[in-house]
Amino acid sequence: MSILREDHDDYTVPIQFAPQYDEESQDRFFQAVVKFLLQGGDFAEALILVTSELSIYKAYDYEEYAGGLPVFSPSVSIACQRNYLETLAPQSGRSLNRNASTQKIDFAIKSVLGHSGRIYYSVRYSPINVSDLLCGWRETYFDIARRDGVTVNNQGLSAETSPNGTVREDLSFGSKSEARVAAALDRHGVMFFPLCSARLGPTGNRKRREPDFLICHEGKWGILEVDGPHHTGHIAEDRARDDDFQYHGVRVVRHYKSDECYEKPDWVVNDFLNKLRTMG
Repeated sequence: MSILREDHDDYTVPIQFAPQYDEESQDRFFQAVVKFLLQGGDFAEALILVTSELSIYKAYDYEEYAGGLPVFSPSVSIACQRNYLETLAPQSGRSLNRNASTQKIDFAIKSVLGHSGRIYYSVRYSPINVSDLLCGWRETYFDIARRDGVTVNNQGLSAETSPNGTVREDLSFGSKSEARVAAALDRHGVMFFPLCSARLGPTGNRKRREPDFLICHEGKWGILEVDGPHHTGHIAEDRARDDDFQYHGVRVVRHYKSDECYEKPDWVVNDFLNKLRTMG
């Protein structure tokens, strides 16, 4: 299924530089492109995109015909700051000499798009106001890109490196199942810390752990873990992780399968909170 959704299918008149996909689809597409770059360690290129004005549209392809009928191909327009455009490559007439950075961006766009398309670079003439531009996923990815993958908050990095990672309410989650559990916790008005990096264990044997959810409800603390298919065969390892938390007095540590977290997150949250209430 395509990540893009079109506003209309009327291509009787060739349209250039006019977006034909709704804003949500375009934003979702470019989020996926930036995430693709971050996962590949291409932080400089991700930073260029996250601070650029982006649009994707269908334009008349003068080089392609289908039985004599006009063909419209997806085109991507990237308007970036002048210093970034000069970083990408010097201008040669009206064309851009693509270097390693532009090739990385081109590859990311075409990989997410699923097929080839035309990519145009230009200067972003309006002055950039970072506080206005950065919101939601852009703010999160901007912080990661400008620090070469090192985040400044205490959320674990696993969400950003996971191929299934997602962002909700400016917080990172390792999967859509975890994001649905977070939404259910919000509906229940529960305080929680997703993927918080913790230092724990006795002196001389300290460790770093990232629980999926550290939850505080009615003065009691517990850990809720969302177990995906990769947890199969790791029971001993999971038990050791649980023991680390219980060593510090976190008595309730419960694991739920990712499919039940996705399909019935409210049941998962209710079940967890009931178990937390019964603890002394």
